Amino acid sequence: MEANPDNYENCVYYFNKDNNLFFRYDTELVGGKFCLPSAKAMEDVGEKVVEEFQGEFNKFFGDSGIMVYVQDIINTKEVLFYSLATAFVVGFIYMIVLRVAGGPIIYLSILMIILSCAGGGYMLFEKSQ
Repeated sequence: MEANPDNYENCVYYFNKDNNLFFRYDTELVGGKFCLPSAKAMEDVGEKVVEEFQGEFNKFFGDSGIMVYVQDIINTKEVLFYSLATAFVVGFIYMIVLRVAGGPIIYLSILMIILSCAGGGYMLFEKSQ
């Protein structure tokens, strides 16, 4: 069925209003806006409807869908928790090391860059002689 709101009237979907062709099962208006199957209509086919819905749900989200990914995350939750805790602890240790030794690390890095450039320049100068 196409989603054409003009074809709905009193919880009935009309395929063709001119010929009075409609799709109908027992429904009731809920909230003044939504047409839902009534409990009386679902008594006979309730279990079949649930099985059909579950089959369609599993077909969409089942073996090759998002449920596989969710199940993988659930199966590896311990590893993910340990990884999160380890990253948290290592991050704090790294922040403490930077706070204590940040200045010397930066000055040593600058000194190493200058010495490396000077050494490379000296090797190029010797090679050109």
